Order: sequence, then C-alpha cells, then structure tokens
Amino acid sequence: MQKNPTSSTQILQTQILVLDFGSQYTQLIARRLREQGVYTEIVPYFESLDSIKAKNPRGIILSGGPASVYEKDAYKPDSGIFDLGIPVLGICYGMQIIAQHFGGKVIKAKAQEFGKATLEVLNLQESLTFCEFNHAKFPQMLEALINLWEDSTKSTYTFLKDKERKAMKKEVESHLKQAQCIIVAISKEDFLGFIGIEKNHIEMLFVHPKFFNRGVGRALLCEAYERFLKQYEQIQATCNEQSTLSSAFYHHLGFKTTQRTQKNNSGRDFPTLHLTITKEEFKQNLKTSHNLFENVETQFSVWMSHADKVKSIPQGFVELAKSGNTHYCAIADTKRKLYALQFHPEVTHTQWGAEILRNFALKICKADSSWNMYRFAEFEITQLKETLKTSKVLCAVSGGVDSSVVAALLYRAIGENLIPVFVDSGLLRKGEREAVEKMFRENLKVPLITADASALFLKRLKGVVEPEIKRKIIGKTFIEVFEKEAKKYNAKGEIQFLAQGTLYPDVIESVSVKGPSKTIKSHHNVGGLPKNLNFKLIEPLRELFKDEVRALGAELGIPKSMLMRHPFPGPGLAIRILGEVNRADLDLLREADSIFIEELHKAKLYDSVWQAFCVLLNVKSVGVMGDNRTYDNTICVRAVEAIDGMTASFAHLPHDFLESVSNRIINEVKGINRVVYDITSKPPGTIEWE
Repeated sequence: MQKNPTSSTQILQTQILVLDFGSQYTQLIARRLREQGVYTEIVPYFESLDSIKAKNPRGIILSGGPASVYEKDAYKPDSGIFDLGIPVLGICYGMQIIAQHFGGKVIKAKAQEFGKATLEVLNLQESLTFCEFNHAKFPQMLEALINLWEDSTKSTYTFLKDKERKAMKKEVESHLKQAQCIIVAISKEDFLGFIGIEKNHIEMLFVHPKFFNRGVGRALLCEAYERFLKQYEQIQATCNEQSTLSSAFYHHLGFKTTQRTQKNNSGRDFPTLHLTITKEEFKQNLKTSHNLFENVETQFSVWMSHADKVKSIPQGFVELAKSGNTHYCAIADTKRKLYALQFHPEVTHTQWGAEILRNFALKICKADSSWNMYRFAEFEITQLKETLKTSKVLCAVSGGVDSSVVAALLYRAIGENLIPVFVDSGLLRKGEREAVEKMFRENLKVPLITADASALFLKRLKGVVEPEIKRKIIGKTFIEVFEKEAKKYNAKGEIQFLAQGTLYPDVIESVSVKGPSKTIKSHHNVGGLPKNLNFKLIEPLRELFKDEVRALGAELGIPKSMLMRHPFPGPGLAIRILGEVNRADLDLLREADSIFIEELHKAKLYDSVWQAFCVLLNVKSVGVMGDNRTYDNTICVRAVEAIDGMTASFAHLPHDFLESVSNRIINEVKGINRVVYDITSKPPGTIEWE
C-alpha cells in the first residue's frame, strides 16, 4: 500500500514543537497543550534544523528522557535551535541539556527524586524593598554592608589575597561613608545587595552569594535606573576583568567593553573593563517578566522523575523555583528566551502543570490557541475532497471509536463514494452489531455494509485453545471476508483508497523507534490488511490523539455512549474465553459482561475506569444454590485504570458494588456459580488475559 503524502499539517500551522528524548510522558506534553487549543507536534530529538525551520514553530519544548547529558553519546538536539530566536522550554532531561549547553554543570544526584515533591516558587523580586543608604542618617547599616561586600567578593573576587582584600575593605568603607547614591535591597530585614551610582556610572554592585542567580542584581539595576540613571542617554560601568562572573553579568545585559585598563579607578593594579550601554537597550534588557508561574500558587505539588540534577546554572539564568531536595527546579534566561523545569508539568500529579504549559505557550511564545475539532473537521473534509475527488474509498468498520469517526468524516467529504464494511465475526459484545448499525443509520446517515461471517469464524476456531493461534485464525479470516466483500464493489477497479484509523501516537511510535523511544506495543488492526490489496492508504486521523478523536466524533454526531466506550480487542471475545471458543460460551460471556457494564453505568463508575470486561475462565468449581449442589464455570471480572493502556493499575472498585455484580451474574447467568475479581496490574500482567 502506498502512503498518501497529503496531510492536514500542511494546512494547520505547528505552534509548539516538542523534541522527543524518549520520555514516557512526551505525548502528554502535546496533549496538554492541544487541550489549551495550541496545535503541538512531536518529532524525534534528532530532527534536522532545516525541518524545524520549515515547520516555523512559535516555541520549542525539549522533553524528558532516560539518559544522562554527561554520558558519552548522550542524546543532543541540533544546537542551532537555540539561535532561532524563539522561546525554548526544557523539561527534566531537556532542562539539563539547556544547563550544560550554556555552561552550567549537571551531576548525578546523591538522592534520586521520583514521585511527588513540594515546589516553592521564588518570587524574591516581589518581596524586595529598597532604601537609599546615607551614612549620616543610618550609620548602623555600614557594618552590615561591609560584611555583605566581603562575603560577595569571596565568591566573585577569588583572585584576591587576604592582604589585598583588607586594603580594599578600607577603601569600600570610606566610599560608602561619602557616597550619596547607594541603594540597598532588603527582604525580611536581611540585606541582599547594594549598588552605588555616580551620575551615569555604576561604581559598584554587590549581592550576597546566598542570593546569586535570584535576580537581586537585576532588581537593583532596575531601581537604580528609575531613581538615577534614566536621565542619561549612555550608562557606564566598570568591573574587574578577573571577576568572570561580574563581566559575564554585564555583558549578558548588553553592556559592551569600550576600554581595558591595567589599573582600576583607585590606582590598584587590577585589569579593569570599562563598559557602556545605551539607555534604551538597558531599559529593554532589564525586563524580567517571565510569566511562567503567572496565576500559579507559590507552593504546590509537582511530579519529579530524575537521577541527575543541575548543580550550577549558566550565567544569565536566574532561579525561579526550588524543592526540598533540589535547588534549581525552575530556571530562566529571559533575554535569550530560555526556560527550564526539573519537574514534569505535563503529568496530572503536578498541580498547576497545565497552567504553566499554557503560560509558556500563550504568554511567552504568543502561540495561536484556535486549534479545535470543529476547525480540524472543516480543514480535513476540504482536503479529503481535494485529494479523493471522485475516487471510491474502502473503509473497514469495527464499531470502535476510531473507525467510526473515519467513516463519518469520509462520508461528509465524499458521500456515496465511501464503502464502509462491517464484518460481524460473531465475537462481538451483546447487542454490538445492532448498536453499530443503528448508529450509522440514524446518527451518521452513512449506509453501512454488514458482512455476517460469524459461522465461518466459529467453524475455524473449533478445537483451538492456544491464544496466539486464535489470533492468527481470526486475523486471516477477517482479511478473507474483507477482501471478498471489497471485490463486490471493485469489479472494475473503482476503489483506489483504503481508509485506516491510524492515530498520532501510532505515527510518533513509528518514527521514534529510530531514536531513543522504545515501542512498548505495536499498532495493528485485526491481523493487519494485506499489501496486495494495492490501494493507496488514507489516514484522516493521523494528527489526532484519542481524546481528540472522541471530540471530533462528537462534532460529527456520534453519540456519547459510542464515543466513550471502553477499548475492545480486535479478536473480540475469543481472547476473553480461556480455551476453545464456542457459541454457548460466547452467549454466556456476553450475558455476564453485559451485566457488569450495566452495573458500572448504574453506579456511575463506567467513565472512571479505562477498561472493564469479563473473562470466562473455563474453570469449574463446586457451589451450592438453594438445596442443590452445582459444578459450574467461573467468571473473572476485570477493571483497570490507565492513560494509554501501556501501563495499567487494577481499579479499586467498592466492595459492595463488586458484591452486587457477583450476585447478579450468579443469579442471572445459568452456568456460572463463582465470580472473582482480578487485582493484577500491568506490568507484570497484561490487561487482556490472552
């Protein structure tokens, strides 16, 4: 089968591009953003720079991943993404890539952090107050400022000898006593830093090392600008060339070196950089609003999953948040539009996670948020009309959400040229065929072709007990029936396309296997359709996640009861009967399964579990019903909670509910005298029994 090259992504503009480094949560990033109306695409981490440019995203997100950035052959993106001039957000491993790339240090954490943690947002600048220091008015402050200077220079002027520091200390004390324009930053009565101004010149700027990378220096410059510097067109500063932290700080703000002298202003033999910047550039570069934690509480639970941590952050970055175990939980360099989070905002365990992603996409990236299923349906129907024209399209309908939505979408586009075929294998749930036919007839107004092959399937399954052989027989038989039905409508080669319900996660997995992500499950329809059908493949849903497919189905008129149905395996009830499949056991299982599902709906529990069903164990046991001894079959009730089915936990259903289900099945289904509940999670077990 040939892939049809046309895709609706040519019409819909990618707003946020996620580079996948193999995290199990990567798809959640895109899903959370799409829920906000932001069209988001996922590509492998090694996507070429030209391809990324062609997509023209408003922002890029680097996902988490299982590797360590300091290891040999660690996964790295094209470094050119940092030169595109668009915002970049790194999550977990993505944060560590950003930190290492720009000169920070990433190490293995002594205490690994997996699970919930409490995040503290450091709104330090909001809590700062400022006062002008005057020695005559506040002589008691002098000693505190001198001590702050000494602590600061021990971290930034590491080249100083003790003798030199003592001599400079006296000079600084003298200067502070005489200076008229000294601003001090205070938080909760603690002195965090101070700045000295003489006309348009920044003579000194010192911050206590406890508050490095917390925005205190920038806050002092902002205050100095408003009070003293904004009247000047040019602003100047000097710093010791040997203090690399100081020079990098000024250069990052946009200051340019105009002169280098061997001595400082006091005549000391210290190589000194003379710096300057225009007022407008200075004002623009001082803007620090990052918006990442806007409308978010200052303390909340987040989900951590990392064994490495950022020990030191690059120059120009500030710390935005921390946890009890990790200092740099969120950092940013707003000038270069770089943001990074150690925690995972995309998982539901992180409170305010959706708001953080929304802030990045809408407020920082200025992304468009008009993506919705109404718009997608309009675009896709138009495109299908252009692509298919008068061609006929064959569509296999299973009764599930995906194939039903594909059929409904195609019928809107090409009408009677759609040939939807529903194969009744006799392995369906109670009333399923009738429900599917009614939905197509009454809700979708699509003429459905039903091929009743139940007798053929049961004949071929007779005597078969091995699960894998069952699957292969069902798959092969389905293909035969489907091909036979297709030939009735393709005598002259009228059918050119085959429609398939491929979803976006399947597309991602098919690409990601080339990179770090490992495919946990393989995508397949029942048995797979043969290549010798010689049709072009059309996949209208290949840009959508499952929840978006359901939303699209609602737009197309599919009833909620069908859209929210639990997943059903391609081989049907055959793999929910242990051992041989026969009509009597199928009827028995259908009745028990129908009771379980009915009770879930009555108790309003159906939508709270991902999948629920019954399994006929073909294990007989002794029982007593009335005055009679019984020796009948056992039904296993199974219900799981999951996000995508790759992992799952058994559902903690109320005991009284399970009791009522058991009573109804035993009393109403002849041949069952025992009901058990499966409390196995995946892994180690699978969701289905076979």
